[in-house]
Amino acid sequence: MAYPFDQLSALAKANLDLSLRLADIARKGGEENARAATAAVTALGEAARPATSPENKAAALSEKGADLFRKAEKTREDMVAETRAAFETWYDAWRASAAAPGEAKTVEPFASMLRLWQDLGSPKAGK
Repeated sequence: MAYPFDQLSALAKANLDLSLRLADIARKGGEENARAATAAVTALGEAARPATSPENKAAALSEKGADLFRKAEKTREDMVAETRAAFETWYDAWRASAAAPGEAKTVEPFASMLRLWQDLGSPKAGK
């Protein structure tokens, strides 16, 4: 009995690539948020100095707080876009694997399983 090893290895590679890409996205997002938080804490420390007037403290805190939230929102939007792209790449690899040529008897059950995944919804359909 023949098995669709080419398709299975392509799917294993797609899954590995997806996990590595998601880990990289999470790492980058964490680094960006840590940098923004460090900058905000530094600014808060400078604004809290006794030599700073209360009016200047409030303005500095308001400005730095708004800046921190803007950076966090941009990081989140970038992470969402990169994650969507990673899943679209993964989904395309699964579709290509289902369409790969092979012996009809061995590939048909495998292809029907992949069609089930495709029918559950494409990430492109949600746009």
